[in-house]
Amino acid sequence: MPTTDKFFAINIRKYLALGDDDEAGEPALVKLLSGFSCPKNPDVERFLKKSAVEFTKKNQSVTYLVFSKDNGEMLGYFTLALKPLTIRGETVSNTTKRKLLRVSELAWIMIEKTQYMFGGMVTFLEAENEEKLLSFYRNNRFSQFDTRQTAAGKDEPHELVQLLRLL
Repeated sequence: MPTTDKFFAINIRKYLALGDDDEAGEPALVKLLSGFSCPKNPDVERFLKKSAVEFTKKNQSVTYLVFSKDNGEMLGYFTLALKPLTIRGETVSNTTKRKLLRVSELAWIMIEKTQYMFGGMVTFLEAENEEKLLSFYRNNRFSQFDTRQTAAGKDEPHELVQLLRLL
């Protein structure tokens, strides 16, 4: 479990391992996730509530919930996968940047541990083409290397910016 002096992260597999226990298992996890809100980016909220558990069960990714050490409040999450994930972003306020930074701090701890165990030297992500979001990633040592059009589906196709960071 990655930790800092103010935050800690829990792998949702810990909940899933407890099965149908209403107090600590999957039902408790679903209840916890139902309280998460991300009005600036509904895709972030939708992924956590609708896909994170199933993706973890199918070993497509693993989601970590980030909590405050002060009051135990869930502050956000990050998801790690051994394949690229599409991430849609919107204009990001300074407050959101600070929240993302504390979540990304824990994500980097886990990425570095994984890199130590499995190798690899590049972290890849895709983000919406929004200057504030891209600026955030550039400030965190990501570099743009390409763009990609999303496939037509439920939403209108749009361009995603592909970024990478060397470990």
